[in-house]
Amino acid sequence: MQILWRQRDPATAWFLVISAAAVLAITLSPGRAPGPPPCPIWNLRCSELDSVDTVLNLGLFVPLGLALGMRHPRALGAFLIPAALSAGIEVLQLIPGLHRTPSVRDVLANGIGGGLGVWLGIHFAALATPDSKLARRALLASSLLLTAGLALGGWLLQPAVPLTIWYGQWAPELGQFDRFAGHLDSVRLMGWPMPSGRIDRTPAFRVRAQETGYELAALVRLGPAAPSGLAPIASVFDDRHHQIALLGQARGALVFSGRIGAQDLRFQGLFTALPGALNGRTTGPVRVDGRRRGGRVILSWAAGDAGAEYTEPLSPIDAWRVLSPWPLVVGPLGAWIGAGLLGLLFLPVGYFGRRADWGPFRTAGAAVVPAVVALVPPGLGLGPAPLAMWAGLIAGWGAGWLAARRPTRRKPASGSGPSPS
Repeated sequence: MQILWRQRDPATAWFLVISAAAVLAITLSPGRAPGPPPCPIWNLRCSELDSVDTVLNLGLFVPLGLALGMRHPRALGAFLIPAALSAGIEVLQLIPGLHRTPSVRDVLANGIGGGLGVWLGIHFAALATPDSKLARRALLASSLLLTAGLALGGWLLQPAVPLTIWYGQWAPELGQFDRFAGHLDSVRLMGWPMPSGRIDRTPAFRVRAQETGYELAALVRLGPAAPSGLAPIASVFDDRHHQIALLGQARGALVFSGRIGAQDLRFQGLFTALPGALNGRTTGPVRVDGRRRGGRVILSWAAGDAGAEYTEPLSPIDAWRVLSPWPLVVGPLGAWIGAGLLGLLFLPVGYFGRRADWGPFRTAGAAVVPAVVALVPPGLGLGPAPLAMWAGLIAGWGAGWLAARRPTRRKPASGSGPSPS
């Protein structure tokens, strides 16, 4: 791999301009008019998705810091620029009409992300063309970080059963969702009838959820038009306004979500969809069901003699969905998105492995542990990953291996040199 830019190359200048423009466009574009009163600027905890906001703010400034570090690798002030820019942006967000909420937490996250980017930019040249010793260190570090990240992702996807009082909701009208226009005949939670209101037998439902997993089923009659967004058919929230389980409709898709550990840490929930299940093909009752069984999410519908079932096996890489600031409805396409992300994560392992001059088999051994965690996660309660994940991992590792090929130097042909005088 050759370095495509130098310290004063136009490419680094363009990279810096584009990354700075992206930061300004994202942070200073008008937001939605706030519903509840905005949080105080010093408040580090504001909403149910605080962790999502923090991670996204951290990642937003990494490219800017990377450009600064590549452009000015010896300027210590490059570490201060992202934090100073973020502070200025937070002040500008006070402009009336932007509907933005400035926060000290954003400045801290932006500064840390920018500083990390600057460090990577300073060391970019060395990491892009490392010698064997540095490549071995980078290979070990990337393998350990990848293993830890995938293990964390698998842990975040574990079911969570809070010790709170639960409330059943039939076709609820919630501010963050659309309204279901159909009619419900019955709702069952974990196999038992679910009331509309406080669930007096909450402890028994919690035990059933811990033993068999979350399940919501309903007998519904579809409305005349499908909602454009996600509309809950039935849902369960607790006395702290935490989402426990949700069965809903998004256009013609059936959607299910059961509470996971990521939500306890203020990340987004996991939403799985069965496309075409509720496309209005029938005017009669439709039985819909969504459930979490071990490391799988199962959705099904039945109307008369027709019906379908979809099973989504969960993999640690699926934790990328908990970083979405809105409910991300993902169907079968999610496996291929996860495969692509898994390939990108394994690309450095293949790249540094070849640069370490270990040979293909020894290098592949460095990828065994993170691959096992990604594809057959031990101790995480998740089953083997689908074939798409295997393909993505192999393709990413192979692409990194090929990209690390050292250019061959041509020897001058005999007699081609200058003739002696």
